[in-house]
Amino acid sequence: MSHRYPGLFSALAAACLTASACGMLLSTSVTPGPPGPSLEEVVGTSVAATLTAHPSGTPTAEPTATQTQPPTATACQPTVTADVNANVRSAPGTSHAVIGSLRQGQSAHVVATDETATWWYIKLGGGHGWIAARVTTAVCIPNDLAVIAY
Repeated sequence: MSHRYPGLFSALAAACLTASACGMLLSTSVTPGPPGPSLEEVVGTSVAATLTAHPSGTPTAEPTATQTQPPTATACQPTVTADVNANVRSAPGTSHAVIGSLRQGQSAHVVATDETATWWYIKLGGGHGWIAARVTTAVCIPNDLAVIAY
């Protein structure tokens, strides 16, 4: 037996159970319909069953193909990961106040950089701070990342 519509049996079974639970009478005979699309035509589509009421009062399940969209790539987030335990400061430069830290292996979302690209402006908890680029590994940094002048 060829399986042209994987999952169609499950959809039909669910439709039948739903109809039975609602008190509808179902016919136990199946009338074959016209041949469906070939495997090549089904690629890129998903198959569902539509329960259609006919004038006789007997519902029948008819397969319907719908076009599916290919999965979209997840956008890469600009991120830094601390290579060592690192201080997060109120401004770029070691002379500014420490307002938090990233432990080795912890990551943070990058919002911007300084003019020399030696510090990252990151999200930290509910706020923001600066972390030295030399103590982090950065990924997904776009060419048009915002630059904050200090």
